[in-house]
Amino acid sequence: MKLSNATLRDLPDPILRPSYDRSSLTKVAKAARDHPYAWLGQCQFYGNLIDEPRFAGAFEGWLQMIWADGLSASLNKYLYGYH
Repeated sequence: MKLSNATLRDLPDPILRPSYDRSSLTKVAKAARDHPYAWLGQCQFYGNLIDEPRFAGAFEGWLQMIWADGLSASLNKYLYGYH
């Protein structure tokens, strides 16, 4: 089911109705290029996942691959042959 913007605005749960500052997300995304853990440090979105080594390590590896090889190549590795 695809939700329209009007539907999203009407959701009662603030978790389902995210409010965020787009410019601050852009700054963190740029910082994450060199420091992937900067992205996971956003506890309001990811809780304590930064403290989970298995998840954080995998996130770091994939994000570095996306920056190095591009999104398309990284998705192909993930979907069709990365073990």
